[in-house]
Amino acid sequence: MNAQSLVWYFNTVKYLKFKQVIFRVYYLYGCFRVRCWISLLCLKKRGFKPALEGTNWFSPAVMPSRLSESGEFLFQGESGALTDPGIWNSPAYSKIWLYNIHYFDELNCIDAEKKQVIFKQYITSWIDNNPPAIGNGWEPYPLSLRIVNWIKWFRNSSVSPALSWETSLGMQAHVLMQCIEYHLLGNHIFANGKALVFAGSYFSGKAADAWLKKGLRILDRQIKEQFLADGGHFELSPMYHAILLWDMCDLVNLANLSKQTSLLSRKEQWESVIQRGLVWLTHMVHPDGNIAFFNDAAFENAPTLKDLLLYAQLLKIVLPPQHNISLQLLENTGYCVVNFANNSKAILDVGNVGPDYQPGHAHADTLSFELSLHGQRFLVNTGTSVYGNSPQRLYQRSTKAHNTVCIDDQSSTEVWSGFRVAKRARPRDLSWRLDVGKVIIGCSHDGYLRLAGRNLHHREWLFSENKITVRDVIIGRYFNAESRLHLHPAVNVMHHDGMMIVCSLPEGQTIKLQFYSASAVRVVPSTWHPSFGASVKNFCLIASFNKNELETCITWES
Repeated sequence: MNAQSLVWYFNTVKYLKFKQVIFRVYYLYGCFRVRCWISLLCLKKRGFKPALEGTNWFSPAVMPSRLSESGEFLFQGESGALTDPGIWNSPAYSKIWLYNIHYFDELNCIDAEKKQVIFKQYITSWIDNNPPAIGNGWEPYPLSLRIVNWIKWFRNSSVSPALSWETSLGMQAHVLMQCIEYHLLGNHIFANGKALVFAGSYFSGKAADAWLKKGLRILDRQIKEQFLADGGHFELSPMYHAILLWDMCDLVNLANLSKQTSLLSRKEQWESVIQRGLVWLTHMVHPDGNIAFFNDAAFENAPTLKDLLLYAQLLKIVLPPQHNISLQLLENTGYCVVNFANNSKAILDVGNVGPDYQPGHAHADTLSFELSLHGQRFLVNTGTSVYGNSPQRLYQRSTKAHNTVCIDDQSSTEVWSGFRVAKRARPRDLSWRLDVGKVIIGCSHDGYLRLAGRNLHHREWLFSENKITVRDVIIGRYFNAESRLHLHPAVNVMHHDGMMIVCSLPEGQTIKLQFYSASAVRVVPSTWHPSFGASVKNFCLIASFNKNELETCITWES
Protein backbone atom coordinates (compact mmCIF):
# COMPACT_ATOMS: atom_id res chain seq x y z
CA MET A 1 0.00 0.00 0.00
CA ASN A 2 1.51 3.32 -1.12
CA ALA A 3 1.41 6.66 0.73
CA GLN A 4 -1.59 7.94 -1.26
CA SER A 5 -3.59 4.81 -0.49
CA LEU A 6 -2.80 5.18 3.20
CA VAL A 7 -4.10 8.75 3.18
CA TRP A 8 -7.27 7.66 1.36
CA TYR A 9 -7.72 4.79 3.78
CA PHE A 10 -7.36 7.07 6.80
CA ASN A 11 -9.83 9.60 5.38
CA THR A 12 -12.28 6.74 4.79
CA VAL A 13 -11.96 4.93 8.12
CA LYS A 14 -12.24 8.09 10.23
CA TYR A 15 -15.90 8.45 9.27
CA LEU A 16 -16.85 4.90 10.30
CA LYS A 17 -18.88 4.16 13.40
CA PHE A 18 -17.05 2.30 16.17
CA LYS A 19 -19.35 -0.70 15.70
CA GLN A 20 -18.38 -0.85 12.00
CA VAL A 21 -14.67 -1.00 12.85
CA ILE A 22 -15.14 -3.76 15.44
CA PHE A 23 -17.24 -5.89 13.12
CA ARG A 24 -14.87 -5.39 10.19
CA VAL A 25 -12.20 -7.09 12.28
CA TYR A 26 -14.74 -9.77 13.24
CA TYR A 27 -15.42 -10.56 9.58
CA LEU A 28 -11.85 -10.09 8.39
CA TYR A 29 -10.56 -12.91 10.55
CA GLY A 30 -13.49 -15.23 9.86
CA CYS A 31 -14.70 -15.25 13.47
CA PHE A 32 -18.32 -15.24 12.34
CA ARG A 33 -17.93 -18.58 10.51
CA VAL A 34 -16.84 -20.32 13.71
CA ARG A 35 -19.81 -18.78 15.50
CA CYS A 36 -22.12 -19.91 12.68
CA TRP A 37 -20.94 -23.54 12.89
CA ILE A 38 -21.30 -23.62 16.66
CA SER A 39 -24.79 -22.07 16.51
CA LEU A 40 -25.93 -24.61 13.92
CA LEU A 41 -25.08 -27.40 16.35
CA CYS A 42 -27.48 -25.81 18.83
CA LEU A 43 -30.28 -25.14 16.37
CA LYS A 44 -32.08 -28.46 16.92
CA LYS A 45 -32.48 -27.65 20.60
CA ARG A 46 -34.35 -24.43 19.83
CA GLY A 47 -36.55 -25.91 17.12
CA PHE A 48 -38.61 -24.40 14.34
CA LYS A 49 -41.48 -25.46 12.07
CA PRO A 50 -43.56 -23.83 9.29
CA ALA A 51 -46.19 -21.46 10.63
CA LEU A 52 -47.78 -19.97 7.49
CA GLU A 53 -49.27 -23.11 5.99
CA GLY A 54 -52.34 -22.47 3.89
CA THR A 55 -51.46 -18.84 3.20
CA ASN A 56 -50.39 -17.61 -0.23
CA TRP A 57 -48.01 -14.82 -1.04
CA PHE A 58 -48.88 -12.38 -3.79
CA SER A 59 -47.00 -9.37 -5.08
CA PRO A 60 -46.59 -7.99 -8.62
CA ALA A 61 -43.93 -9.70 -10.73
CA VAL A 62 -42.09 -6.80 -12.35
CA MET A 63 -38.49 -7.84 -13.00
CA PRO A 64 -37.52 -9.81 -16.11
CA SER A 65 -36.02 -13.23 -15.50
CA ARG A 66 -32.36 -13.86 -16.29
CA LEU A 67 -32.76 -17.65 -16.08
CA SER A 68 -33.72 -19.73 -19.11
CA GLU A 69 -35.86 -22.84 -18.88
CA SER A 70 -32.73 -24.89 -19.51
CA GLY A 71 -30.99 -23.41 -16.46
CA GLU A 72 -28.73 -20.90 -18.24
CA PHE A 73 -28.23 -17.72 -16.20
CA LEU A 74 -27.41 -14.49 -18.05
CA PHE A 75 -26.25 -11.33 -16.26
CA GLN A 76 -23.86 -8.51 -17.21
CA GLY A 77 -23.14 -10.20 -20.50
CA GLU A 78 -21.87 -13.33 -18.72
CA SER A 79 -23.71 -16.63 -18.84
CA GLY A 80 -23.38 -19.91 -17.00
CA ALA A 81 -25.30 -23.14 -16.45
CA LEU A 82 -26.70 -23.47 -12.94
CA THR A 83 -26.71 -27.23 -13.49
CA ASP A 84 -22.90 -27.07 -13.10
CA PRO A 85 -22.13 -27.95 -9.43
CA GLY A 86 -18.93 -25.89 -9.49
CA ILE A 87 -20.49 -22.66 -10.71
CA TRP A 88 -21.61 -21.31 -7.33
CA ASN A 89 -18.15 -20.11 -6.28
CA SER A 90 -16.31 -20.27 -9.58
CA PRO A 91 -13.39 -17.78 -9.92
CA ALA A 92 -14.25 -17.52 -13.63
CA TYR A 93 -17.12 -15.14 -12.77
CA SER A 94 -17.21 -11.73 -11.13
CA LYS A 95 -18.32 -11.36 -7.52
CA ILE A 96 -21.49 -9.47 -8.47
CA TRP A 97 -22.42 -12.20 -10.99
CA LEU A 98 -21.96 -14.93 -8.38
CA TYR A 99 -23.95 -12.95 -5.84
CA ASN A 100 -26.85 -12.71 -8.28
CA ILE A 101 -27.13 -16.47 -8.79
CA HIS A 102 -27.30 -16.84 -5.01
CA TYR A 103 -30.08 -14.24 -4.62
CA PHE A 104 -32.74 -16.42 -6.31
CA ASP A 105 -34.56 -13.31 -7.57
CA GLU A 106 -35.72 -15.44 -10.49
CA LEU A 107 -38.25 -17.23 -8.31
CA ASN A 108 -40.45 -14.14 -8.28
CA CYS A 109 -39.76 -12.68 -11.72
CA ILE A 110 -42.07 -12.28 -14.69
CA ASP A 111 -43.16 -15.66 -16.14
CA ALA A 112 -41.87 -17.49 -13.07
CA GLU A 113 -44.86 -19.86 -13.18
CA LYS A 114 -43.47 -21.32 -16.44
CA LYS A 115 -40.21 -22.36 -14.80
CA GLN A 116 -41.32 -24.37 -11.79
CA VAL A 117 -39.36 -27.46 -12.81
CA ILE A 118 -36.05 -25.64 -13.26
CA PHE A 119 -36.64 -23.73 -10.00
CA LYS A 120 -36.89 -27.00 -8.06
CA GLN A 121 -33.62 -28.14 -9.63
CA TYR A 122 -32.13 -24.71 -8.87
CA ILE A 123 -32.93 -24.95 -5.15
CA THR A 124 -31.84 -28.57 -4.82
CA SER A 125 -28.54 -27.85 -6.58
CA TRP A 126 -27.87 -24.92 -4.27
CA ILE A 127 -28.47 -27.03 -1.14
CA ASP A 128 -26.30 -29.87 -2.44
CA ASN A 129 -23.38 -27.67 -3.47
CA ASN A 130 -23.30 -25.00 -0.77
CA PRO A 131 -22.48 -26.52 2.64
CA PRO A 132 -23.33 -24.32 5.65
CA ALA A 133 -21.30 -21.14 6.22
CA ILE A 134 -19.02 -21.76 3.23
CA GLY A 135 -18.84 -19.71 0.02
CA ASN A 136 -20.55 -16.69 -1.52
CA GLY A 137 -24.07 -17.91 -0.82
CA TRP A 138 -23.58 -17.85 2.94
CA GLU A 139 -22.45 -14.25 3.09
CA PRO A 140 -25.11 -12.15 4.84
CA TYR A 141 -26.39 -10.10 1.91
CA PRO A 142 -27.12 -12.98 -0.51
CA LEU A 143 -28.40 -14.92 2.49
CA SER A 144 -30.91 -12.16 3.20
CA LEU A 145 -32.24 -11.84 -0.33
CA ARG A 146 -32.45 -15.61 -0.83
CA ILE A 147 -34.35 -16.20 2.43
CA VAL A 148 -37.04 -13.72 1.37
CA ASN A 149 -37.23 -15.06 -2.19
CA TRP A 150 -37.53 -18.67 -1.03
CA ILE A 151 -40.28 -17.83 1.46
CA LYS A 152 -42.29 -15.91 -1.13
CA TRP A 153 -42.00 -18.83 -3.54
CA PHE A 154 -42.72 -21.47 -0.89
CA ARG A 155 -45.94 -19.63 -0.12
CA ASN A 156 -47.01 -19.86 -3.76
CA SER A 157 -50.14 -22.00 -4.12
CA SER A 158 -48.54 -24.23 -6.75
CA VAL A 159 -45.45 -25.05 -4.66
CA SER A 160 -45.10 -27.74 -2.00
CA PRO A 161 -41.72 -27.12 -0.35
CA ALA A 162 -39.75 -30.25 0.44
CA LEU A 163 -38.67 -30.88 4.03
CA SER A 164 -35.03 -30.54 2.98
CA TRP A 165 -35.75 -27.09 1.53
CA GLU A 166 -37.38 -25.84 4.72
CA THR A 167 -34.61 -27.36 6.84
CA SER A 168 -32.05 -25.49 4.74
CA LEU A 169 -34.09 -22.30 4.98
CA GLY A 170 -34.13 -22.52 8.77
CA MET A 171 -30.37 -23.08 8.84
CA GLN A 172 -29.86 -20.05 6.63
CA ALA A 173 -31.92 -17.84 8.94
CA HIS A 174 -29.99 -19.09 11.94
CA VAL A 175 -26.66 -18.36 10.27
CA LEU A 176 -27.85 -14.88 9.30
CA MET A 177 -28.50 -14.19 13.00
CA GLN A 178 -24.76 -14.62 13.59
CA CYS A 179 -23.53 -12.40 10.78
CA ILE A 180 -25.63 -9.23 10.72
CA GLU A 181 -23.80 -6.65 8.60
CA TYR A 182 -22.91 -4.19 11.34
CA HIS A 183 -19.65 -3.56 9.47
CA LEU A 184 -21.55 -2.10 6.51
CA LEU A 185 -24.96 -0.95 7.81
CA GLY A 186 -27.00 0.96 5.15
CA ASN A 187 -29.22 -1.03 2.80
CA HIS A 188 -27.39 -4.24 3.72
CA ILE A 189 -28.43 -4.32 7.37
CA PHE A 190 -31.95 -3.35 6.27
CA ALA A 191 -32.00 -6.47 4.06
CA ASN A 192 -30.74 -8.54 7.03
CA GLY A 193 -33.57 -7.29 9.23
CA LYS A 194 -36.23 -7.86 6.60
CA ALA A 195 -35.03 -11.45 6.02
CA LEU A 196 -35.16 -12.27 9.73
CA VAL A 197 -38.69 -10.88 9.96
CA PHE A 198 -39.76 -13.03 7.02
CA ALA A 199 -38.12 -16.14 8.48
CA GLY A 200 -39.54 -15.46 11.93
CA SER A 201 -43.00 -15.09 10.44
CA TYR A 202 -42.73 -18.16 8.22
CA PHE A 203 -41.62 -20.49 11.01
CA SER A 204 -42.76 -20.96 14.59
CA GLY A 205 -40.81 -22.05 17.65
CA LYS A 206 -38.13 -20.55 19.89
CA ALA A 207 -35.65 -20.01 17.07
CA ALA A 208 -38.25 -18.30 14.88
CA ASP A 209 -39.30 -16.06 17.77
CA ALA A 210 -35.68 -14.96 18.16
CA TRP A 211 -35.35 -14.23 14.41
CA LEU A 212 -38.52 -12.15 14.40
CA LYS A 213 -37.57 -10.18 17.50
CA LYS A 214 -34.08 -9.46 16.14
CA GLY A 215 -35.35 -8.51 12.70
CA LEU A 216 -37.95 -6.08 14.03
CA ARG A 217 -35.41 -4.49 16.36
CA ILE A 218 -33.10 -3.88 13.37
CA LEU A 219 -35.89 -2.50 11.18
CA ASP A 220 -37.29 -0.21 13.88
CA ARG A 221 -33.95 1.54 14.10
CA GLN A 222 -32.99 1.45 10.44
CA ILE A 223 -36.32 2.68 9.01
CA LYS A 224 -36.14 5.70 11.30
CA GLU A 225 -32.53 6.42 10.30
CA GLN A 226 -32.52 5.53 6.62
CA PHE A 227 -35.73 7.17 5.39
CA LEU A 228 -35.30 10.93 5.72
CA ALA A 229 -37.93 13.57 6.40
CA ASP A 230 -38.38 14.43 2.70
CA GLY A 231 -39.15 10.76 1.97
CA GLY A 232 -35.84 9.83 0.33
CA HIS A 233 -33.45 7.06 1.33
CA PHE A 234 -30.28 8.29 3.02
CA GLU A 235 -27.89 6.68 0.50
CA LEU A 236 -29.26 9.23 -2.01
CA SER A 237 -29.55 6.74 -4.85
CA PRO A 238 -32.91 6.64 -6.68
CA MET A 239 -32.27 2.98 -7.50
CA TYR A 240 -31.63 1.86 -3.93
CA HIS A 241 -34.50 4.05 -2.79
CA ALA A 242 -36.82 2.10 -5.09
CA ILE A 243 -35.43 -1.23 -3.88
CA LEU A 244 -36.00 -0.39 -0.23
CA LEU A 245 -39.42 1.05 -0.98
CA TRP A 246 -40.35 -2.33 -2.44
CA ASP A 247 -38.99 -3.91 0.73
CA MET A 248 -41.31 -1.69 2.75
CA CYS A 249 -44.26 -2.81 0.62
CA ASP A 250 -43.22 -6.42 1.24
CA LEU A 251 -43.29 -5.80 4.99
CA VAL A 252 -46.80 -4.37 4.86
CA ASN A 253 -47.84 -7.31 2.69
CA LEU A 254 -46.34 -9.73 5.21
CA ALA A 255 -48.16 -8.01 8.07
CA ASN A 256 -51.46 -8.49 6.24
CA LEU A 257 -50.63 -12.11 5.46
CA SER A 258 -49.28 -13.28 8.80
CA LYS A 259 -51.71 -11.35 11.04
CA GLN A 260 -48.95 -11.19 13.63
CA THR A 261 -49.55 -8.53 16.25
CA SER A 262 -45.91 -7.37 16.25
CA LEU A 263 -46.13 -6.63 12.51
CA LEU A 264 -49.65 -5.20 12.49
CA SER A 265 -48.71 -2.73 15.23
CA ARG A 266 -46.07 -1.29 12.90
CA LYS A 267 -48.15 -1.37 9.74
CA GLU A 268 -49.40 2.24 9.91
CA GLN A 269 -45.86 3.55 10.36
CA TRP A 270 -44.60 1.45 7.45
CA GLU A 271 -47.41 2.70 5.22
CA SER A 272 -46.50 6.30 6.05
CA VAL A 273 -42.88 5.65 5.00
CA ILE A 274 -44.12 4.19 1.71
CA GLN A 275 -46.34 7.19 1.02
CA ARG A 276 -43.51 9.69 1.61
CA GLY A 277 -41.09 7.52 -0.37
CA LEU A 278 -43.41 7.36 -3.36
CA VAL A 279 -43.80 11.13 -3.38
CA TRP A 280 -39.99 11.52 -3.31
CA LEU A 281 -39.60 9.08 -6.18
CA THR A 282 -42.14 10.91 -8.34
CA HIS A 283 -39.81 13.91 -8.21
CA MET A 284 -36.71 11.85 -9.04
CA VAL A 285 -37.97 10.29 -12.26
CA HIS A 286 -37.75 11.85 -15.69
CA PRO A 287 -40.78 12.35 -17.96
CA ASP A 288 -40.00 8.91 -19.46
CA GLY A 289 -40.98 7.40 -16.10
CA ASN A 290 -37.52 6.15 -15.19
CA ILE A 291 -35.09 7.26 -12.49
CA ALA A 292 -32.36 9.86 -12.69
CA PHE A 293 -28.79 8.50 -12.65
CA PHE A 294 -27.34 9.65 -9.35
CA ASN A 295 -25.25 7.50 -7.00
CA ASP A 296 -25.10 4.04 -8.56
CA ALA A 297 -28.52 4.28 -10.15
CA ALA A 298 -29.23 2.15 -13.21
CA PHE A 299 -32.16 0.57 -15.01
CA GLU A 300 -33.37 -3.04 -14.59
CA ASN A 301 -32.11 -3.55 -11.02
CA ALA A 302 -35.03 -2.02 -9.19
CA PRO A 303 -38.78 -1.70 -9.60
CA THR A 304 -39.94 1.38 -11.49
CA LEU A 305 -42.20 4.08 -10.09
CA LYS A 306 -45.07 2.49 -12.05
CA ASP A 307 -44.31 -0.89 -10.43
CA LEU A 308 -44.25 0.61 -6.95
CA LEU A 309 -47.48 2.52 -7.47
CA LEU A 310 -49.16 -0.72 -8.56
CA TYR A 311 -47.88 -2.55 -5.46
CA ALA A 312 -49.03 0.28 -3.19
CA GLN A 313 -52.44 0.22 -4.84
CA LEU A 314 -52.77 -3.53 -4.23
CA LEU A 315 -51.92 -2.88 -0.57
CA LYS A 316 -54.54 -0.09 -0.49
CA ILE A 317 -51.90 2.54 0.26
CA VAL A 318 -53.11 5.86 -1.11
CA LEU A 319 -50.64 8.37 -2.54
CA PRO A 320 -51.38 11.97 -1.46
CA PRO A 321 -52.49 14.35 -4.28
CA GLN A 322 -49.55 15.77 -6.24
CA HIS A 323 -49.25 19.25 -7.66
CA ASN A 324 -46.96 20.07 -10.58
CA ILE A 325 -45.02 23.01 -9.16
CA SER A 326 -42.09 24.67 -10.91
CA LEU A 327 -39.56 24.15 -8.08
CA GLN A 328 -39.38 21.26 -5.62
CA LEU A 329 -36.61 21.30 -3.02
CA LEU A 330 -35.91 17.89 -1.48
CA GLU A 331 -34.01 19.42 1.38
CA ASN A 332 -32.92 16.34 3.35
CA THR A 333 -31.59 14.36 0.39
CA GLY A 334 -30.17 17.43 -1.37
CA TYR A 335 -31.94 17.45 -4.73
CA CYS A 336 -33.69 20.33 -6.51
CA VAL A 337 -36.28 19.54 -9.16
CA VAL A 338 -37.37 22.14 -11.72
CA ASN A 339 -40.39 21.48 -13.94
CA PHE A 340 -40.92 23.33 -17.24
CA ALA A 341 -43.68 23.50 -19.74
CA ASN A 342 -43.74 20.99 -22.60
CA ASN A 343 -42.91 18.03 -20.34
CA SER A 344 -39.40 19.24 -19.54
CA LYS A 345 -37.57 18.69 -16.27
CA ALA A 346 -34.19 19.29 -14.59
CA ILE A 347 -32.91 17.41 -11.52
CA LEU A 348 -30.01 19.04 -9.64
CA ASP A 349 -27.70 17.49 -7.05
CA VAL A 350 -26.94 20.10 -4.36
CA GLY A 351 -26.53 17.69 -1.42
CA ASN A 352 -23.94 15.57 0.34
CA VAL A 353 -22.54 12.47 -1.34
CA GLY A 354 -24.22 10.14 1.16
CA PRO A 355 -24.23 9.21 4.85
CA ASP A 356 -20.77 9.81 6.30
CA TYR A 357 -20.35 6.29 7.62
CA GLN A 358 -21.72 4.52 4.52
CA PRO A 359 -21.19 6.39 1.21
CA GLY A 360 -20.43 3.17 -0.68
CA HIS A 361 -22.76 4.05 -3.57
CA ALA A 362 -21.69 7.69 -3.72
CA HIS A 363 -20.38 9.33 -6.90
CA ALA A 364 -18.32 12.51 -7.13
CA ASP A 365 -21.28 14.33 -8.65
CA THR A 366 -21.82 17.43 -6.48
CA LEU A 367 -23.56 20.21 -8.46
CA SER A 368 -24.26 17.92 -11.40
CA PHE A 369 -27.66 17.85 -13.07
CA GLU A 370 -29.76 15.89 -15.54
CA LEU A 371 -32.14 17.43 -18.06
CA SER A 372 -35.10 16.19 -20.08
CA LEU A 373 -36.66 18.33 -22.82
CA HIS A 374 -39.98 17.64 -24.53
CA GLY A 375 -40.27 14.40 -22.56
CA GLN A 376 -36.91 13.11 -23.84
CA ARG A 377 -33.64 12.78 -21.95
CA PHE A 378 -31.08 15.32 -23.10
CA LEU A 379 -28.30 15.56 -20.46
CA VAL A 380 -27.48 12.37 -18.58
CA ASN A 381 -24.96 11.32 -15.98
CA THR A 382 -22.88 8.41 -17.23
CA GLY A 383 -24.63 5.73 -15.17
CA THR A 384 -23.42 2.49 -13.60
CA SER A 385 -22.55 -0.74 -15.37
CA VAL A 386 -20.11 -2.48 -13.03
CA TYR A 387 -19.31 -2.95 -9.36
CA GLY A 388 -15.99 -4.00 -7.91
CA ASN A 389 -12.59 -2.34 -8.22
CA SER A 390 -11.82 -1.59 -11.87
CA PRO A 391 -10.84 1.41 -14.05
CA GLN A 392 -14.37 1.46 -15.47
CA ARG A 393 -15.90 1.56 -12.00
CA LEU A 394 -13.56 4.37 -10.92
CA TYR A 395 -14.43 6.41 -14.01
CA GLN A 396 -18.19 6.00 -13.58
CA ARG A 397 -17.91 7.31 -10.00
CA SER A 398 -15.62 10.21 -10.95
CA THR A 399 -16.58 13.85 -11.51
CA LYS A 400 -15.73 13.50 -15.22
CA ALA A 401 -18.65 11.10 -15.63
CA HIS A 402 -21.17 13.74 -14.49
CA ASN A 403 -22.54 17.04 -15.71
CA THR A 404 -20.47 19.34 -13.55
CA VAL A 405 -17.02 20.96 -13.32
CA CYS A 406 -13.73 19.10 -12.93
CA ILE A 407 -10.67 21.10 -11.81
CA ASP A 408 -7.13 20.09 -12.79
CA ASP A 409 -8.25 16.58 -13.68
CA GLN A 410 -9.37 15.87 -10.08
CA SER A 411 -12.71 14.66 -8.75
CA SER A 412 -14.61 16.84 -6.31
CA THR A 413 -14.92 13.88 -3.93
CA GLU A 414 -12.16 11.29 -3.52
CA VAL A 415 -13.92 8.13 -4.65
CA TRP A 416 -11.58 5.16 -4.70
CA SER A 417 -11.60 1.39 -4.85
CA GLY A 418 -15.06 0.03 -5.64
CA PHE A 419 -17.09 1.52 -2.82
CA ARG A 420 -14.83 3.76 -0.78
CA VAL A 421 -14.84 7.51 -0.29
CA ALA A 422 -12.09 9.57 1.36
CA LYS A 423 -12.41 13.39 1.47
CA ARG A 424 -15.90 14.48 0.44
CA ALA A 425 -17.33 17.58 -1.17
CA ARG A 426 -19.73 19.46 1.09
CA PRO A 427 -22.33 21.79 -0.41
CA ARG A 428 -22.67 25.24 1.07
CA ASP A 429 -24.60 28.47 0.57
CA LEU A 430 -27.59 26.87 -1.17
CA SER A 431 -30.06 29.52 -2.32
CA TRP A 432 -33.17 29.52 -4.45
CA ARG A 433 -35.83 31.98 -5.48
CA LEU A 434 -38.79 32.17 -7.79
CA ASP A 435 -39.30 35.33 -9.84
CA VAL A 436 -41.95 35.92 -12.47
CA GLY A 437 -41.25 33.28 -15.10
CA LYS A 438 -37.87 32.40 -13.56
CA VAL A 439 -36.31 29.94 -11.13
CA ILE A 440 -32.83 30.72 -9.81
CA ILE A 441 -30.77 28.19 -7.82
CA GLY A 442 -27.25 28.71 -6.53
CA CYS A 443 -24.88 26.49 -4.56
CA SER A 444 -21.17 26.07 -3.83
CA HIS A 445 -19.08 23.14 -2.67
CA ASP A 446 -15.71 22.79 -0.93
CA GLY A 447 -14.51 19.56 -2.55
CA TYR A 448 -11.59 21.30 -4.28
CA LEU A 449 -10.30 23.10 -1.19
CA ARG A 450 -7.91 20.16 -0.74
CA LEU A 451 -6.10 21.13 -3.98
CA ALA A 452 -3.06 23.43 -4.00
CA GLY A 453 -5.16 26.33 -5.31
CA ARG A 454 -7.72 26.00 -2.47
CA ASN A 455 -10.54 26.15 -5.02
CA LEU A 456 -14.20 26.76 -4.32
CA HIS A 457 -16.74 25.94 -7.04
CA HIS A 458 -19.95 27.96 -7.23
CA ARG A 459 -22.69 27.14 -9.73
CA GLU A 460 -25.86 29.06 -10.48
CA TRP A 461 -28.72 27.88 -12.64
CA LEU A 462 -31.20 30.35 -14.09
CA PHE A 463 -34.28 28.66 -15.54
CA SER A 464 -36.70 30.60 -17.74
CA GLU A 465 -39.03 29.71 -20.59
CA ASN A 466 -37.12 27.61 -23.15
CA LYS A 467 -33.74 28.61 -21.67
CA ILE A 468 -31.27 27.55 -18.99
CA THR A 469 -28.21 29.62 -18.11
CA VAL A 470 -25.55 27.84 -16.06
CA ARG A 471 -22.91 30.08 -14.54
CA ASP A 472 -19.80 28.44 -13.05
CA VAL A 473 -17.35 30.46 -10.94
CA ILE A 474 -14.05 29.05 -9.63
CA ILE A 475 -12.33 30.84 -6.73
CA GLY A 476 -8.62 30.15 -6.29
CA ARG A 477 -5.70 29.25 -8.54
CA TYR A 478 -5.90 26.42 -11.04
CA PHE A 479 -4.49 25.40 -14.41
CA ASN A 480 -7.62 24.22 -16.18
CA ALA A 481 -11.25 23.60 -15.43
CA GLU A 482 -13.66 21.59 -17.56
CA SER A 483 -17.43 21.63 -17.59
CA ARG A 484 -18.79 18.38 -19.01
CA LEU A 485 -22.25 17.83 -20.43
CA HIS A 486 -23.03 14.21 -21.35
CA LEU A 487 -25.66 13.86 -24.07
CA HIS A 488 -28.18 11.05 -24.17
CA PRO A 489 -27.26 8.56 -26.95
CA ALA A 490 -30.40 9.49 -28.90
CA VAL A 491 -29.31 13.15 -29.13
CA ASN A 492 -27.77 14.09 -32.46
CA VAL A 493 -24.98 16.70 -32.68
CA MET A 494 -25.90 18.60 -35.84
CA HIS A 495 -23.42 21.46 -35.84
CA HIS A 496 -20.32 22.61 -33.96
CA ASP A 497 -18.96 26.08 -34.65
CA GLY A 498 -16.44 27.37 -32.13
CA MET A 499 -18.32 28.11 -28.91
CA MET A 500 -21.71 27.01 -30.22
CA ILE A 501 -23.17 23.52 -30.59
CA VAL A 502 -26.53 22.65 -32.11
CA CYS A 503 -28.22 19.36 -31.25
CA SER A 504 -31.51 17.70 -32.07
CA LEU A 505 -33.79 15.35 -30.17
CA PRO A 506 -35.15 12.13 -31.72
CA GLU A 507 -38.47 13.83 -32.48
CA GLY A 508 -36.71 16.67 -34.28
CA GLN A 509 -36.65 19.50 -31.71
CA THR A 510 -33.50 21.64 -31.86
CA ILE A 511 -31.36 22.60 -28.85
CA LYS A 512 -28.59 25.19 -29.00
CA LEU A 513 -25.74 25.39 -26.50
CA GLN A 514 -23.60 28.54 -26.33
CA PHE A 515 -20.45 28.71 -24.17
CA TYR A 516 -19.17 32.12 -23.02
CA SER A 517 -15.61 32.65 -21.68
CA ALA A 518 -14.57 29.14 -22.65
CA SER A 519 -11.04 28.65 -23.98
CA ALA A 520 -12.10 25.64 -26.05
CA VAL A 521 -15.19 23.52 -26.64
CA ARG A 522 -14.91 19.92 -27.79
CA VAL A 523 -17.35 17.19 -28.77
CA VAL A 524 -15.83 13.85 -27.80
CA PRO A 525 -17.07 10.26 -28.07
CA SER A 526 -18.17 8.79 -24.76
CA THR A 527 -20.32 6.00 -23.34
CA TRP A 528 -23.54 5.85 -21.35
CA HIS A 529 -24.25 2.94 -19.02
CA PRO A 530 -27.97 2.55 -18.41
CA SER A 531 -27.76 -0.88 -16.76
CA PHE A 532 -25.26 -3.44 -15.50
CA GLY A 533 -23.13 -4.77 -18.33
CA ALA A 534 -24.43 -2.14 -20.79
CA SER A 535 -22.34 0.41 -22.66
CA VAL A 536 -23.98 2.69 -25.25
CA LYS A 537 -22.07 5.17 -27.42
CA ASN A 538 -22.88 8.85 -26.91
CA PHE A 539 -21.17 12.25 -26.99
CA CYS A 540 -19.81 14.48 -24.26
CA LEU A 541 -19.44 18.25 -24.61
CA ILE A 542 -16.33 19.55 -22.83
CA ALA A 543 -15.93 23.28 -22.29
CA SER A 544 -12.48 24.22 -20.96
CA PHE A 545 -11.98 27.50 -19.14
CA ASN A 546 -9.13 29.13 -17.19
CA LYS A 547 -10.48 32.60 -16.37
CA ASN A 548 -12.45 31.61 -13.28
CA GLU A 549 -15.85 31.84 -14.94
CA LEU A 550 -17.91 30.01 -17.57
CA GLU A 551 -21.43 30.71 -18.73
CA THR A 552 -23.38 28.03 -20.57
CA CYS A 553 -26.68 28.89 -22.25
CA ILE A 554 -29.05 26.11 -23.33
CA THR A 555 -32.01 27.17 -25.46
CA TRP A 556 -34.65 25.11 -27.23
CA GLU A 557 -37.79 25.36 -29.32
CA SER A 558 -41.24 25.60 -27.75
